[in-house]
Amino acid sequence: MNPLILNLARSKLFKGLTVGELETIFREILYRIEKYKAGEFVRFRGDSCDDLLILLDGKVKTEMQDFNGKVVRIEVMDAPSLLASGFLFATDNVFPVDVITITDCSFLTIPKKSVINLCRKNEKFLLNLLQDMGDRLVFLSEKLYMLTLRTLKEKIADYILSLCKDKQCEVSVPLTKEELSQVFGVARPSLSRAFADLARDGILEMDGRKIIIKDFEKLKALIK
Repeated sequence: MNPLILNLARSKLFKGLTVGELETIFREILYRIEKYKAGEFVRFRGDSCDDLLILLDGKVKTEMQDFNGKVVRIEVMDAPSLLASGFLFATDNVFPVDVITITDCSFLTIPKKSVINLCRKNEKFLLNLLQDMGDRLVFLSEKLYMLTLRTLKEKIADYILSLCKDKQCEVSVPLTKEELSQVFGVARPSLSRAFADLARDGILEMDGRKIIIKDFEKLKALIK
């Protein structure tokens, strides 16, 4: 079987479609495969978004950078994933972030006209695409909430609580301190000082990527 079809069958965009339906779709539409090495820019912020971009293999990160060089990490995405699906249909249809590969990656691109034709012909595809757009809005609203919290300690508390399940005492952080500083939009020394303050206040301790929560209620109180 075509490896492309196998990859796409795992994607939320084609959920509910049979292998036969997928094979028919990709016999009838235009598409292109793009390959990138680790560390390459796939799209720059401000590039035109004229195709639906689907990550088939690998891992990417999305970032924003201001004129002073300050980097804010928006997201890390694993295959299979859609990138910037909503911006394909925006009036100002440009990429809002830089898309950078973390590992070697391959992408499928489908022209906007083909996407519209697919939406007309296949209700499952249309609903899956709309669901992805809705999920992206939810993610971005949560990201905006986190970035606009007043203090760095509040951002850290919100992030740690998002990793917690049932008031567990230990959580494993999937990011390095450098990556966390980019997520929070701060310098790494500022992040280290904030963690040291939280440890001194008896709220938590950090051991590598493991965080031990000493006082769950005080942690929650930081963002109330």
